[in-house]
Amino acid sequence: MSNDQNDAEITPKKYVTDTMALVLWLENRKLPAKVKGIFEATTSLLASNSQIFIPGTVLAEIAYLSEKK
Repeated sequence: MSNDQNDAEITPKKYVTDTMALVLWLENRKLPAKVKGIFEATTSLLASNSQIFIPGTVLAEIAYLSEKK
């Protein structure tokens, strides 16, 4: 294995979610396969090198949407 391949495997993967993707994932609703795979990979115990960042505006939007119900 070359150094480039080793670096790619240990480089942390960082993602930023938007409101719709997070809500759909939290409600176990249908997501595009790639998005679902990212959420599953970053929330598994084996994916310690991956992170999903949730912006404050996403949390504010979810709070707003929950109040509307």
